[in-house]
Amino acid sequence: MATAGECTLIEDGGETVMRPGNAACWPAGVANAHCLINRSDRPVSYLIVGTRARDDACHYPDIDLHYTRKDGVRIMSRKDSTPYPGWPKGTENG
Repeated sequence: MATAGECTLIEDGGETVMRPGNAACWPAGVANAHCLINRSDRPVSYLIVGTRARDDACHYPDIDLHYTRKDGVRIMSRKDSTPYPGWPKGTENG
């Protein structure tokens, strides 16, 4: 939910300008890549509400990132399952 300023929500279905009081939500289990971008010259504030489920998965197609949390263990990889650059932390990649 946007609380101050103006930003643009970009998702699979297109773009929507978000202003204070506007909200967006997505049903669990339905793939829909999305992000918020501030294209204005002013600060933007927004509230994000989600879960911290023990098991979860997210996909970020614009940066070829697949995030999985299974039994509390986090894994970040590319779509082809190779480790994501910089992950895991403390390795030659991170």
